[in-house]
Amino acid sequence: MLALADPRISVVAGHLAERTGRRDPYHGHDGLGELLDDVTKASTELEVTPQESLHAGRAVLVTGTLSARSEGATLTGSVAWIYRMRRRKVVSIEIFRCRDDALSTLA
Repeated sequence: MLALADPRISVVAGHLAERTGRRDPYHGHDGLGELLDDVTKASTELEVTPQESLHAGRAVLVTGTLSARSEGATLTGSVAWIYRMRRRKVVSIEIFRCRDDALSTLA
């Protein structure tokens, strides 16, 4: 993951941020580690299934489904990511609840 990420990558984690209370994006390679730690804290099981990808200039939209289980709760639904690229590295990732929310950002 780090090999594909720009050292200054920024990740806006959408509904994960809502669950963890984090307001600021994750920044840099250290931020990716923090993101993975928060994912581990927020769910005991996580299954993500990508379904579609759409290239839009320097951005790639990926949509799919997500199933996350934590103590006493299961969350299932759609999810979408926008990956922005520069010089063959991912410089930002934005996570959305659904394809339409992500598409509105690309418009």
